[in-house]
Amino acid sequence: MNKTIKILAAMAALAALAAVPLTALAGETANEGPVILSPQVQLVETRGEVAEGSPPPSVMHGGSPSGMLLSDGKLLISDVFNKVIWQLNPNVVLAGSTEGYWSLQDAGGEDSGGRNTDTGDFVIYAGAVTSADSAGEPYGGYVDGSCEDSEFTSPYGIAPFLGGYAVTDSKLNVIRFILDGSVGTLAGSSEAGYKDGPRRDARFNNPSGIAADDAGNIYIADTGNHVIRMISADAGSVSTFAGSAEGRQDGPLDSAAFREPTALHYSGGALYVADSGN
Repeated sequence: MNKTIKILAAMAALAALAAVPLTALAGETANEGPVILSPQVQLVETRGEVAEGSPPPSVMHGGSPSGMLLSDGKLLISDVFNKVIWQLNPNVVLAGSTEGYWSLQDAGGEDSGGRNTDTGDFVIYAGAVTSADSAGEPYGGYVDGSCEDSEFTSPYGIAPFLGGYAVTDSKLNVIRFILDGSVGTLAGSSEAGYKDGPRRDARFNNPSGIAADDAGNIYIADTGNHVIRMISADAGSVSTFAGSAEGRQDGPLDSAAFREPTALHYSGGALYVADSGN
């Protein structure tokens, strides 16, 4: 890892992401071979109203997607409004095309918890839809357990980790972990703070973006603490990877300064940081 922080403006970060070859984002289908994301913009999210007390929608209605991860042939989307993790059906291809696309068509199947997905292209991968406030936004909660019964408060970013998925639950100040149909707490406490050490003793303050490196470590934009944290690949401890205080300063990792870092992207041995406050 280069020992100098690389802080990019938003457009530069987008350019770096755009440079990733499409083949690097490919999944697999049973009969069609690689599924390549098209280099064009397509609508894969439908907005609408969901009445209070209605059953969970079969497509993403009225949500607020914040993070995405294409992994193991499925696209996972964190939704801070509905407080769930969605899965876009991985078996969908655009009819009549020689190239595969993610699009809004029914394909059926089951999610990691065995829940039927025949009702639509978007299914809830993890998180229960809770009761809502007067504006229609679900309250969410903090419940570990099965993917179907678990509750999130503000699932923001998602990254692969130890055969499952790490999710930043921002307002709860914790990192959640999804594996084998269950949701647990990987690190942190619902009490905001700033503390390195054993993962359950560590403290975060509004963690947001998250990314994994080639060695399996994960990096977390600890937005409220203005630093980048790291959870080691063995999930044993949390440390401060970069940043020392709120501000704007390039240089060595331990003296660099950020102001409200939010999004992270790891590529080619470098960690790219969207430093939103600067």
